[in-house]
Amino acid sequence: MKKIVQLMLMALLFSFFTNTFAQIMMDKDDADWADVPILFEAPDNLDGVFPTEVGAVVTDIVDIKEAKVVVVDNVMFGLLRFWGGPAWPNNAYQNDHDGTIYPESRGYYHFLIDVDNDVTTGWKTSWYEAHYTPVGYLESLGQDVAPIGAEIMQEWGARTNDKWKQLNEGASYARGLDHWAADYSEYDGQTDLGSDYEIFNISVPDPDSAKIVNWEGAAKVNSSDDESLVDDYYSYWIGHAWGNDFLEFGFELTPLQKYFANKGMSVLNPGDVIGICGMTETPIDDWGVDMTTRGEYTLPDEMPKRPEEIVFDGDDADWTSLPVLLEAPDNLDGVFPTEVGAVVSDRVDIKEVKAKMDGENIFWLLRMWGGPCWPNEAYQNDHDGTVYPESRGYYHVLLDIDNDATTGWMSTWYEAHYTPVGYLESLGQDVAAIGTEVMLEWGGRTNDAWKVENEGASPFRGLDYWAADYSEYDGQTDLGSDYEIFNYSAVLDSTNMMRHNGLLLNNSSDDAATMDGNPDWMAHAWGNDFIEVGMSLRTLKMYFKNKTGVDYFNSGDVIGICGMNETPIDDWGVDMTTRGELSVITGVNEGRNQLMVDKFELSNNYPNPFNPTTNINFTIPKLTKVSVVIYNNLGQKVRTLVNNKVLSGNHTTVWNGRNDFGNSVPSGVYYYRLEAGSNSITKSMVLLK
Repeated sequence: MKKIVQLMLMALLFSFFTNTFAQIMMDKDDADWADVPILFEAPDNLDGVFPTEVGAVVTDIVDIKEAKVVVVDNVMFGLLRFWGGPAWPNNAYQNDHDGTIYPESRGYYHFLIDVDNDVTTGWKTSWYEAHYTPVGYLESLGQDVAPIGAEIMQEWGARTNDKWKQLNEGASYARGLDHWAADYSEYDGQTDLGSDYEIFNISVPDPDSAKIVNWEGAAKVNSSDDESLVDDYYSYWIGHAWGNDFLEFGFELTPLQKYFANKGMSVLNPGDVIGICGMTETPIDDWGVDMTTRGEYTLPDEMPKRPEEIVFDGDDADWTSLPVLLEAPDNLDGVFPTEVGAVVSDRVDIKEVKAKMDGENIFWLLRMWGGPCWPNEAYQNDHDGTVYPESRGYYHVLLDIDNDATTGWMSTWYEAHYTPVGYLESLGQDVAAIGTEVMLEWGGRTNDAWKVENEGASPFRGLDYWAADYSEYDGQTDLGSDYEIFNYSAVLDSTNMMRHNGLLLNNSSDDAATMDGNPDWMAHAWGNDFIEVGMSLRTLKMYFKNKTGVDYFNSGDVIGICGMNETPIDDWGVDMTTRGELSVITGVNEGRNQLMVDKFELSNNYPNPFNPTTNINFTIPKLTKVSVVIYNNLGQKVRTLVNNKVLSGNHTTVWNGRNDFGNSVPSGVYYYRLEAGSNSITKSMVLLK
């Protein structure tokens, strides 16, 4: 017993992060965890170690042995190792069907996070519902254990149906598979009294036996006590995999940061020291709970967040200040002869191109001459004499990364025909062609209604962000080898084809080193006559660094750019613009939430006018009680957005056009007022429905 208690008391405190650290892969193999230090260790809960009033699980397959944690970019990866295995399926629940016992697997596996590193705040680890936890029991004996005051509970949870239900009731194997998080910041760390809230529940789409064991990708929040997180196009990266005696999982920190920012709290910032402990819940031993002591982890100094300067919402108001890089003519009938592969359709003819590059990401907008440009119904299928349309198209920007039009793939030719640029050049026009080293693409495809109704096909066939390398092409002859740089596929549903914003995994490349398990940001949205796209440059930069040893996309670099569309209209017509130039404006990551500031400030809300949501940014110079309140034009209070102590720094809160009762308010002028101490600022905004 003494040895076990001594093990329980061991909490290894580490401040660990380095960019040379190998990326964690959700692959059921813990070899990539070898260099990550153990954050804390815990004893095996053998029979007799704890009395019955302690909710300790007495089974090796769910008793925590050790845990590890590392944050890469803005994703936290965790590993819980157990004393035995196989840890999943755990067959933890027993069902009696006509005298025969059928097991099912059920369990919830957590990290508890003390975001303020203060054990006296938040939810204590000494109690769970009506009984002691192992930590609480040892504490009751006077042991100097290391408990935690948790503001966040992060959970992987799953449940299966037993074999009898599957055979006799037609139940699926997987009953549920969710990543979940809860807010305990309003708990009193001394009494465990207070309110708790759901931060998010993210369900893995279409769970099955394989996905319960191993899945990673971007998925949407389907429930939250902060309804601004339940968005129809924001996706957040989650992942997990089961080894024999461990669970590895990862989750994007963005929704946690957003949730607390909306409460007026700045958490999980670069350099923060946070407390972490492990916890399991299973129905073994009447919902036994295993909970460890605490370890500490220092968040890295670099935690790049998703870019926010462009909102991918199908509204181009935030592009207004960016100049048009290049313009293209409408490809009307008669403009180009038949040997030119120009698309003759306003919905896919490029009118203008805008772009911005910050060294870490690229943002681009292709505006067409007409609309609606998606769905484009560009492909025609004949089923028994009836024509059914489907949408299909690929929308690109081409990048001349060495700013030399004589190298790479020329924009004058595409396959066997002239492009518009090539045709004009053949007439002796002084057009600006491009020598392309990189093609960046948004590609989408649907299935027609007949296939959906008669073949059971999904309405959505594909949605990918893709890039190709043409640097080995001879810019004079267009002969040479091309390579795939990356392919990121989104989980498809009815909204993602129109709008998507999330972290995705590179799933295909001719450079295997780029498929490193690190999720990257990809986004797009369709307006009536335009598509706006955002892409992380991380994998692209890695690819060329691996290939050439050269760092591209540095601050001040000038890069050639043009727009290109491919659609099956006009036998795979290709519209391609002349060349523009784009400067890389900075190589510095933006989007940090907490900064050293010395001012009290309320920014103009954006967008404005808005529908249905708008962002309100404010800056606080020191820790103080802050309120942000919405009023109507009669001076009546409509909604309290923030009413809490707020740390020094820059903060964002979101108003969704609803009052304190959850009801939508009418269009009109509203006022938002920031108060902190003796300071107050009021500004106006317009809700336009």
